[in-house]
Amino acid sequence: MSTSPNNELGPASFTSELNLWQVWNKARRIPTSAFNLLSTLAVFVFVATTTFFSEHDAVALIGSVRELAQFGFNAAVTVLGFLVAGFTIFASVSNPNMLIEMGSLQHPTSGLSWMKHSFFVLLRAFIYYIVYAAICFFVVYLGVAKGPVSFLLNLTPHPDAYALCLAKVTYVLLVAGQFFLLMQLKSFIFNVYSGVVANLRYKAENGY
Repeated sequence: MSTSPNNELGPASFTSELNLWQVWNKARRIPTSAFNLLSTLAVFVFVATTTFFSEHDAVALIGSVRELAQFGFNAAVTVLGFLVAGFTIFASVSNPNMLIEMGSLQHPTSGLSWMKHSFFVLLRAFIYYIVYAAICFFVVYLGVAKGPVSFLLNLTPHPDAYALCLAKVTYVLLVAGQFFLLMQLKSFIFNVYSGVVANLRYKAENGY
């Protein structure tokens, strides 16, 4: 770990982000787990292959997409509640002295302070779940029978073919997205554990 006189370090940097977009913009510097990406890519390829190269009834597939989106929205919102609880526990048990020290040390990979690196990894999971919940929301409420999507598809020369293609694309994205969120939940749990034991080690080494 090394110190650096940039705007990511020091007391003023603690409150430099004013919204989730700014947090996300900086959290993109943090590499995503290779296992999470590769496993999600494998699921995406498998689901895309089996969906696009097999026969599907358009009505049944569209119904499945609506059910999957409804389930995904409910699950994402529910898990967000548990994520908030986990983050609250992590933040409440962390030693302020340790966090202040972490705020003055630069992470070698992301360029953020170690404090922001640790916190942004957790907050990034929140953002993923919020984005997925928003996607599911629009699928549910725009993709209802005789809704906006149906209206637009009926304006095309081949509405049935376009509806089936759109349903397949949406189905693949929703399934792959849910698996990616599962991988992020796995990482979130480990990062909370890692933060808690790091706090305990800091207290043990400093005689608290």
